[in-house]
Amino acid sequence: MRWVRTAALLLLTSSACELTPQAPATEERRDAVEDVDLPSLSLSDLDLRGAELDHDALVRHFSLSEEAARRFALSWVRSHRELGGEPEVCVAVPWRDGGGTVIAYQYVMSDLPDCSSYAELLAHVRDISTRTVGADRPLFERTRLSAEHFFTLAVSAFVFQHPIRDGVKGLPFWVIASDRLERSLPEGAVDAMTPVAVYPVGNEGGLIEVVAYDDGGTERLFSHHRGLFVDQHDLGVPFDIVGAYERFRNMVLTRYGDDPGARLERHRRLWSRYLSAGQDGGGR
Repeated sequence: MRWVRTAALLLLTSSACELTPQAPATEERRDAVEDVDLPSLSLSDLDLRGAELDHDALVRHFSLSEEAARRFALSWVRSHRELGGEPEVCVAVPWRDGGGTVIAYQYVMSDLPDCSSYAELLAHVRDISTRTVGADRPLFERTRLSAEHFFTLAVSAFVFQHPIRDGVKGLPFWVIASDRLERSLPEGAVDAMTPVAVYPVGNEGGLIEVVAYDDGGTERLFSHHRGLFVDQHDLGVPFDIVGAYERFRNMVLTRYGDDPGARLERHRRLWSRYLSAGQDGGGR
């Protein structure tokens, strides 16, 4: 399993790191992204004060649309040639904090022709699982095999952060270990459940992440790491968007005080470089 700079990217999202992305695959894509309209990220934003630094105000001001996040994910994977064929979105789920705010969008992508829904994704996972029967480390082997045709990327929901929150060559753990959910339910019941959100809660209680599933109109929370259903109070605390933005602003003003505008432009390019128009990729 090849992680895509995950640890470094998670560390740097709160301070908008200075990673320089690789050039787009074609000049046409570079031209196509020039007119992309990102949420505000300008010099005037560095002067936000008082009520403008309220949680809800910052969410409204800096949130990226899901459509734009999807285009970023597909364009990034396509440009970096992470898959052998054209990437399509199998499943897209928001990452939420303990307060329900969307903090990122996770995309499970594949170059397989029949992977445009969670049901089709599960069929592929079950096929991979049959190939790892008897393995000493079955979950590791499933992840390794999934890397042949899958790539997972979590795109930040806030434009002042680094675009990539998390990335892995292959399937995420909650998909790899989907059989743990299946074993916790009556036979066949898992087929009626659809993932609607992921809560990255850290290692508190060994949960790591909690996945919310829609079960016939009822939302149920499941930890694939623990292999059990959990409660709302296990979802952790809300993301401190005010603190995260203040760290970003202070970094720009203290480290790049001589030309903060140039630093903001470089940060915008981290986003706009991969926000080229592309195939929608399906997947719900």
